[in-house]
Parts: sequence; structure tokens; C-alpha cells
Amino acid sequence: MKFQLVPFEKNGLTSVLNLTGEIQFSEVLSISYHLKGNLSDIVIPQLSARPSVQDKLWETTCFEFFLKLRGAQKYFEWNLSPSGEWNQFEFDSYRERSKQAHLIQLPKISTSQGQGQFQLDCTVNLSSLKRISSSWQIGVTAVLEHSDGERSYWALRHLGDKPDFHLSDSFILLGEM
Repeated sequence: MKFQLVPFEKNGLTSVLNLTGEIQFSEVLSISYHLKGNLSDIVIPQLSARPSVQDKLWETTCFEFFLKLRGAQKYFEWNLSPSGEWNQFEFDSYRERSKQAHLIQLPKISTSQGQGQFQLDCTVNLSSLKRISSSWQIGVTAVLEHSDGERSYWALRHLGDKPDFHLSDSFILLGEM
């Protein structure tokens, strides 16, 4: 399934960018983000020699996705940095981190970059969450840090009066894209 992310605010920084991607799912979720345009003003973290779990990845360019069962309160969040760093969070309800969080599985992240384009690919084995089905909802998002320190916030859709990737009303059913 292909997707198109839109910026929360369209301005001179975001109007020269296009952020699309593709998702394939079964027990393994594969997601690719394709950023195209004038990337000279985008901060893209360098690949780490030893990628590991890190906090606050969204303080710079970071690609994210959220998964939840339709109708459930509990949901999961993955943060994926171009550096290869990553994190996974489990929430019992809106922005309430689970005290009993479980690591699903280490994501496999790869990146490629060329003239005016950047791609991040990630696969995550989700077999411990049960088999992915059409009852799963997904939120696909990104934070882009611009060279002036400003950030732009990208999602499938924005439903609040400020960027909030945790609003599950903005998630879509897998299969709706």
C-alpha cells in the first residue's frame, strides 16, 4: 500500500518537499519512506557505527509509525532515525506509557541517499502482536528538522489544532491507503 504524508503547515520549507512511501504487512511489517525535493535544508543524521535504542529521536529528523487494534486503547509507537537509532514505545491509552512495556523485536533499518532524495526502509517482526489483519490501524508520520532549527511535522492527516501524532482518530485501517 502506498501513502502520501502531508505537512501540518505548508510553507516555503515544506512546499519543496514530497514525502511518500509504501507499507507491506503480514507478520512482518515493512515500511519505506521516500523523501524527495530540496534536501539541502533538511538535517539528516549520519549513520551510526553502532545503532542502538535512543530517546528523543524526534528532536531531529525522524520517521515514525503507530499501530493499534481498531477500537483498542493500547497502541505502539516506533521512532526510526536515519542514523539507524530507533525506539519503540507501548501506551495503555492516549500518551500514557505502559508500565509493562514489551519489546516487540529489533527493527531492521536501512537508508539510501541520492541527489534530491532520501529513503529509509524498516522491517519489524510483529508476530508477537498476533497476525496483522484489517483490524489494525496505522499512523504514519515524520518529523523533519530544517537547517534553521525549525521542524516540520508530517502525517497521513492532521486532525488537531497542533501536530499530534498520537491522535488515533488520524490513524487509518491497514488496507485503506
